[in-house]
Amino acid sequence: MMKRKVLRLQIVTVTAAHVSAVVVLYLQGVGSKEWREFGRTEVIDNTLNPDFVRKFVLDFFFEEKQNLRFDVYNVDTRSCNISKHVRLHCTAVLPFL
Repeated sequence: MMKRKVLRLQIVTVTAAHVSAVVVLYLQGVGSKEWREFGRTEVIDNTLNPDFVRKFVLDFFFEEKQNLRFDVYNVDTRSCNISKHVRLHCTAVLPFL
C-alpha cells in the first residue's frame, strides 16, 4: 500500500492566508498520453495542512505500467468543474519497469 499526505501547501497568491484543498487522482491509460480522473478527496477548508479522510483504492497489476498523477487544487467556488479552480501542485508517480 502506498500512502501519501499533503503537508504545508505553498501559498500561490499573497492574499491567500489559507486554502480549501482537494486532491484529484489521475490515471494515464495504457499506451496513451491521456490522463483520466480516477477520484477526488473531500475538500478541506481553510488550512495549509489538510488531513484528508478519503482514500484511493486501486488494483495493482504487477507487469503493467500504471502512471498516477496527484493534483492539489484550491477550491474557491462551488463548481464541480476542476478547471475552474487553481492548481497548487502536481506530482506524477511513474513506476520503473
